[in-house]
Amino acid sequence: MSGRFPDAEKVMIALASPFGHACQTLPLGADGKFDRSKMPIIWVARTGGARDDITDRPLLQIGVLADSRADATRIGEDVRDAVLASGGSRAGGALIDTAREVTGVQELPDIDPLNRLVQASYQLSFRRQFN
Repeated sequence: MSGRFPDAEKVMIALASPFGHACQTLPLGADGKFDRSKMPIIWVARTGGARDDITDRPLLQIGVLADSRADATRIGEDVRDAVLASGGSRAGGALIDTAREVTGVQELPDIDPLNRLVQASYQLSFRRQFN
């Protein structure tokens, strides 16, 4: 079988990047510590999904860090809108067949009241890409 499936994380980063610093790893400064200057940050990870010979259906999680929970939630909703509108369009060099929400934008309980992280998960589907 020729052609490759797109890198699902890179596709999600392309969808999320208009709303903040979208990345696969949290940014670190020269001192090796978390770089807050990149905020808001949209952290993207493939967490599962399966493929067959024709279609890849990755599960992707995003985590949004911002200066306030309200900002993180708003940005999470903006990313949600972009992801759900992406079916039948191109992002990150890939044609996205379908996009659906798996878990909506949510704050997870945390003992630290200053935690400004909201999360959501999505499933995209795309076929092998031929150049």
